[in-house]
Amino acid sequence: MSKKKGSSFFHRIKFKYKLSILNENTLEEVWRIRLSWLNVFLVSFATAVLYFFFIAFLIIKTPLRTFLPGYSDNNILSQQVIRNAASMDSIREVVRVRGEYMEMLQNICSGNIPIDSTTSVDSLLKKDYSKEILEPSEKENKFRKQFEREEKYNTGMVENAYAKLNYLMFRPANGVVIERSGGSSKQNILTVQMENASAIHSLLDGVVVYVSRTSEGLFEMHIQHNNGMTSYYKFALPFIKEVGDNVHAGEVISVPAKDSANTLIFELWENGKSLNPEDYILFN
Repeated sequence: MSKKKGSSFFHRIKFKYKLSILNENTLEEVWRIRLSWLNVFLVSFATAVLYFFFIAFLIIKTPLRTFLPGYSDNNILSQQVIRNAASMDSIREVVRVRGEYMEMLQNICSGNIPIDSTTSVDSLLKKDYSKEILEPSEKENKFRKQFEREEKYNTGMVENAYAKLNYLMFRPANGVVIERSGGSSKQNILTVQMENASAIHSLLDGVVVYVSRTSEGLFEMHIQHNNGMTSYYKFALPFIKEVGDNVHAGEVISVPAKDSANTLIFELWENGKSLNPEDYILFN
């Protein structure tokens, strides 16, 4: 009995039906199709599957996924809001500039150009500015005196003691001379106790001709200058120049360590003769 019912069910769903479309006036068959319930079910199922995959693709690959509850990414939304706000600001700025430009063109074309409020040329020529020069205040005078006093010692430059030398020398380092060797000796050597963080400078323009390290562990540099002079520097830290480098007057050749006591040994020679550096350079 059950087999009979099952066979009748399959027979029904597989039974073919004819669907026709007739012309109402002529009763002529315009279109027809043969269908069964099984065909309708299979076509409907395939359409539903395709529709499902199409919707899933849209949700996964497009921003539509942000509309799903719990799927929205706050960071992405925040970045998008920021980008949109920046774009709106840019658009507003462009519109404002173009509006001002069009307004300016309209005023120029119509002759409605506002007169500038600046003073005329004639009034500027007739004006006596010498009467408007203000006298320096007490603070200005104090600052000038302090500046002149500091510059007097910070430049480190004095004119050569000999009339035949008409150039200026830079002080090799800021500091105090703590030891002098010379007098009857043929070699004049100055030992300068440098100020904290005071750099070592080249005396004049010249070329580095010698860089080495002494047996006492000091670094030594010789600079040959254009006027026949040679300056010798001995320092505890390495120099930043090498043999063959050109140096300018006042150029830094060594940088000491901060917050440390540094001592510079300095000599000045001219054509093989040792000179007293204090005759040419003003130290503190």
